[in-house]
Amino acid sequence: DVFAKHGISGFYRGLGATAIMVFPEKACKLGVNDYLRDVFCNYDRNKETVVQQVMAGALTGVIQVAVTNPMEIMKIRLQTAESAI
Repeated sequence: DVFAKHGISGFYRGLGATAIMVFPEKACKLGVNDYLRDVFCNYDRNKETVVQQVMAGALTGVIQVAVTNPMEIMKIRLQTAESAI
């Protein structure tokens, strides 16, 4: 139905917004995760435990979603808008 109605470009609707969103998402994940891992192990990665890594990863995920959710909503709206094609 998408191809019949919009052609090949219909499959790429919203791709620009998705590509733009990748940078802040990854930057948030990597930066926050490194910071939290340092904080949880008192800045000594040689003494870091698996539990500390899991806690840092879980908290990083929560923070990343909170930061990037508004961009995700905009992306979805762009992808589903009829005027976007």
